[in-house]
Amino acid sequence: MTLPRRLAMLGVPRIRARLGEALVKPRVMVTTARRYSQTSANTGQGAPFSNFTYTNGAPNGQFNGASSADTYRYSATYRVQSFGFTAADVPDEAVIIGVTTFVTRRGSGSTPRKVTERFNSIAISSQIGEDRSTGALISSVQTAAYGGVQDTFGLTLTAADVRNIDFAVLTAANFEFYQGLSDCTLWLDAIGVEITYLL
Repeated sequence: MTLPRRLAMLGVPRIRARLGEALVKPRVMVTTARRYSQTSANTGQGAPFSNFTYTNGAPNGQFNGASSADTYRYSATYRVQSFGFTAADVPDEAVIIGVTTFVTRRGSGSTPRKVTERFNSIAISSQIGEDRSTGALISSVQTAAYGGVQDTFGLTLTAADVRNIDFAVLTAANFEFYQGLSDCTLWLDAIGVEITYLL
């Protein structure tokens, strides 16, 4: 019996077919559990925030505020980071395809005073992503989501990037009709993030 016929009898072609199936097996999409920031800071111009510890961790009803004070047309850009993602959450071989941010906030200032979205994005070190703000009114307590499972804010991210302590979420608001009126304020409770990747 020839060698090819012997190999055929042993099922070698079937083994090769199964190996081929394994090689083209589709990747699985994974979304991490939501993680919350542990450090924060004011960046850029605008009304500053001061009670930074209030925005550390999950929502707890403590709000860090930035007010117009008849001086500012917008808040400082609030930068939060140190989300604590590890290799167990996002392994080295993960292909990052999406980032979803969650901003728990409220605005105060009755008509005609109002607080609206100004800027919402992510950053890795000094590289800042695209803005996903809509200009929506901020009033009662709400958790607004930005980005998505297939949106990286225009950035190309690696597993190492999202595990880096410099991986950050940025948010800011506009203060409208502020002159000669009482303050209007952006209040922030917590900022979380979920990472979506292919594995």
